[in-house]
Amino acid sequence: MIMTVISALEGEDDKAFMVSLYQDYYGLVRKTVYNITHDADNAEDLINDIFIKLIEESVRKVKTLGSHK
Repeated sequence: MIMTVISALEGEDDKAFMVSLYQDYYGLVRKTVYNITHDADNAEDLINDIFIKLIEESVRKVKTLGSHK
C-alpha cells in the first residue's frame, strides 16, 4: 500500500527519498508501534498511516515553500 502512495509522487527524487526513508525507518517504527499495540495487524495498519501522513505533510510543505518563490 505505501509503495502505491510513494509511486504517485511527482518527482523521481521525491520517490527515491521516500522509499529510502521508509526502508531506513520501517524497522524502528514497526518495533515501536508493535510494543505499544501488541497486535501485528494493527501495527501494520498504523505504520502505513504514519508513513502516508509523513508523505502528505512533506508534499504540503514542499508545495508551500514553492509558492513563496
